[in-house]
Amino acid sequence: DWSAPDFVKAALHHAVDHNANQYTRSGGHMRLVQTLARIYSPLFARPIDPLTEVATCVGATEAIFACTQSLLNPGDEVVVFEPAFDIYGAQVQMAGGTCKFVPLRLQNGPSGELTWTYDHAEFEAAFGPRTRMLLINTPHNPTGKVFSTAELAAMAATVSKHPNVVVVCDEVYENLVYDGAVHTRFATLPG
Repeated sequence: DWSAPDFVKAALHHAVDHNANQYTRSGGHMRLVQTLARIYSPLFARPIDPLTEVATCVGATEAIFACTQSLLNPGDEVVVFEPAFDIYGAQVQMAGGTCKFVPLRLQNGPSGELTWTYDHAEFEAAFGPRTRMLLINTPHNPTGKVFSTAELAAMAATVSKHPNVVVVCDEVYENLVYDGAVHTRFATLPG
């Protein structure tokens, strides 16, 4: 609980004086979606249309909720890595879906360091005729695992065998990578 900064008070005063009191467009304020498209176009190596490919929301929780509510039907299955961000299971369940969990396991890496891994055969086995979504986040919450480009490419190859599956990739921690890890955007992969 603290006072609002003076620049915020001045901006509010200016908005009221100029009758700027209408709702923004539902997809987000034009300057914001144009800026996001400009920032992300080079990161995805293609032009992003701010009017048809960018929508803003109050945060990742709302965005993922909108995805699960709009894409899932009762009985649909969602492949999720476990441990998982705690909202995923509840949001899938609220949409009438079921999570098919693929375990991440802590194992010794090539240099003896502990690293989170998954078994790709278990990942593939999680997909079936009722699978509708792969819900993944990288860097992963809560483990911090950054899925490698090779791991993501293998996942994309599996998903490409299931044309009714939509990938929702939560990349909220895209700029929090350490120890030489590289973040690869799932949407930049072939397929």
